[in-house]
Amino acid sequence: MDVKEKLKSIDMKNIVIVAVIIAVIIAAILGITALGSKPNKKKAEEIVKNYLEAMSDGDGDKMLELIDDKGYIIFNEYGEKKFDKKYKDAKKYVNNYLEEKKYGDLEDATKDIAKKFENNNKYYKYDFKEIVSIEKSSKSKKIIIIKAKVKQKTDYATNNNTIKLYLVKVKSQFKVVGVEM
Repeated sequence: MDVKEKLKSIDMKNIVIVAVIIAVIIAAILGITALGSKPNKKKAEEIVKNYLEAMSDGDGDKMLELIDDKGYIIFNEYGEKKFDKKYKDAKKYVNNYLEEKKYGDLEDATKDIAKKFENNNKYYKYDFKEIVSIEKSSKSKKIIIIKAKVKQKTDYATNNNTIKLYLVKVKSQFKVVGVEM
């Protein structure tokens, strides 16, 4: 092997090594971005509108499509501050919840959540006004908070309110784990 061939061989190895390093860096950046990403304004509006529609209709089945059931249980039992720790071991905490509340399984609990939702939410009609903010929680690394202005109506009165939806990203979809009005 002469000097020219050795130089070509070394250059090709260096090019391949640099290309692999660049690919790994790009993959890491995309992975980190995907994990911690927030919904854009259009997606946030869609999530809020869908949830408001379910509230207006008192539609428990639609609400169940919008929530992460395990995350919803954990958020409502332990709150935003303890959410990350409990969500890591969701199976354990959800099983404790099911046992404590005497549910046979998760499906029984979600049916009950839907029924309570239906009973509490069919008295008002809600209209979306605007997104106020989309931000990561200061108390949880997993939670994203959408704050929106809404109009709450009955036959007799109309009120302006703010709703906060607490979301987690599950399999590339944003799911509701908590709501505050």
